[in-house]
Amino acid sequence: MEKSNTMPKVKTAISIDDNLYEETVNIAQELDIPRSQVVALALEDYIRRYRSKQLLTQINAAYEDEPDAEDAGT
Repeated sequence: MEKSNTMPKVKTAISIDDNLYEETVNIAQELDIPRSQVVALALEDYIRRYRSKQLLTQINAAYEDEPDAEDAGT
């Protein structure tokens, strides 16, 4: 998913494990993109999956009740 470069950016400082940092650096080098873009892409993916999981949970909750006799066709 490509984002427009005109979107406002916020600088932030985060603390991560050394191994995670090294993997981020390696991936950034492999993809020839800045480390911050790797982190942003990873966050976008995590948030998308998290929101999808929330939606699925809501859908499942809506259908977990037993169907009414009217809904069951009896």
